[in-house]
Amino acid sequence: GSVVPVLVERGCFGRTEHSILIEINNEVPAGEIADVLVTGVNGSRLEGKSMDGCRRIL
Repeated sequence: GSVVPVLVERGCFGRTEHSILIEINNEVPAGEIADVLVTGVNGSRLEGKSMDGCRRIL
């Protein structure tokens, strides 16, 4: 599927303290768990799960 940019709200991913951009391979309804690839503000990338508080920002 196409990559969809998603905004992760504060505290949504692990212990992040700020909103960050992630990429998901498929559109996922809010509240569902998505496999995500996180790009931090410094360019670092982490894989993990997004559990809630996410929305599309296309």
